[in-house]
Amino acid sequence: MQVSPHITVRTCHHAGVLETWLSWDPRSPSGYDRFDVNDATERSPASEPVKDWLSSLVVGYRFSREFLSDAADALGWGDADGLIRDLVPTGDRIRKGVLGEILACEALTTFCDYAIPVRKLRFALTQNQSLPATDALGVRLVEGKIEEVVFIEAKLRTVTDLAVAATAHAQLSRDYAKQVPDILVFVGQRLRDMSHELYRPFMEYLAARRATQLDTFHVFVVCEANLWSEDTLVRLDEDDPLLAPLTVSALRVEGLTRLAEDAFARSGLAVAISDD
Repeated sequence: MQVSPHITVRTCHHAGVLETWLSWDPRSPSGYDRFDVNDATERSPASEPVKDWLSSLVVGYRFSREFLSDAADALGWGDADGLIRDLVPTGDRIRKGVLGEILACEALTTFCDYAIPVRKLRFALTQNQSLPATDALGVRLVEGKIEEVVFIEAKLRTVTDLAVAATAHAQLSRDYAKQVPDILVFVGQRLRDMSHELYRPFMEYLAARRATQLDTFHVFVVCEANLWSEDTLVRLDEDDPLLAPLTVSALRVEGLTRLAEDAFARSGLAVAISDD
């Protein structure tokens, strides 16, 4: 591969990898009166393409492809690769949070047709910084108009935690209690900074949000396949009140601990490039 005089860097998309890896099954009926449920399971254990895809996402959610290309030109391959490794999280708790957020965003855009215009993880300043407030904000568009805004909270667990969905919901509730939740202010400002085509529709939504009631809520749980328990949902159902309308998605992954370790161990400039 030629890396000079100009290095072409692109985040890897690996089209279709998620659909090949995961089965997505909305429950009908959900079995619960106050929230819907999606079950996500592996069709087969994560393959090498899946592992490469996850590693590319760890980099791609942190850095833009344009910046990586410019950094590789300006700094050289070795220093640009070191820049990535110096800013990709090393702390176990932070890594789990990052991977959970990435998997939630990818699954909800792929299987639920949401657009997530701002990658919040890109705005961490330091390697192990934990960003506050709701994890992500998604929108559903119809003919260029926002018809739904979903507040997303993701949790990844590699040990038994029957309260995980309730914990995520409690965080969503706290964040949403403000007159204008922090995530809305954050996303609105970023859309304006980017001159994003969604900025005007977003501001129209913001102006009318109390009257139009387009807000929905999504708790996304990722856990080791053999640790999943329906009691996680039962525990959530015991809470009162619950945000509405609410959906819970449960992704069960075999060998999640090792998969997460591999995703970050492979992270570097090499997983973010592709030959033309």
